[in-house]
Parts: sequence; C-alpha cells; structure tokens
Amino acid sequence: LMRENPSSTVVLDSATDLIYTLGFEKVFSLLRRLSEIASSYGDAGVAVLLNRNAHEPRIIEAIGEIANEFVG
Repeated sequence: LMRENPSSTVVLDSATDLIYTLGFEKVFSLLRRLSEIASSYGDAGVAVLLNRNAHEPRIIEAIGEIANEFVG
C-alpha cells in the first residue's frame, strides 16, 4: 500500500478493541512496525484512534510516541 502511495496514511480505528482482544504488547508491536514502515516512505503516516478513558496513561503515552496522528 505505502509503496504504491508513498503519501498515504494508515488509520487504525478503535485500537482500544484490539488492545483488549490481543493485548497491549502485540498491538504496540504492530503499531511500532507500521510506524517504521511509514517512516521509510516520505509523507506516509500512521493514525491511531482509541478511547483515552479506557487505558492507563502509560499506554496512551507509548502509543502517542510512535503514531504520527493520535486521537484519543
């Protein structure tokens, strides 16, 4: 996707559901990898949407550090 559209943005909608289903470590690993891939393509990015009230501050901070756009 990013190779064909180097200015694209990957949107992860409802990261909260993924975190509760798969666990924070797995989801964070996925987000980190997506962010690494996006950073190698000029203007590509990763946007993460989650329920800020459903997570500890440390989880929100960790995700905010690796996502290009973060909506909580």
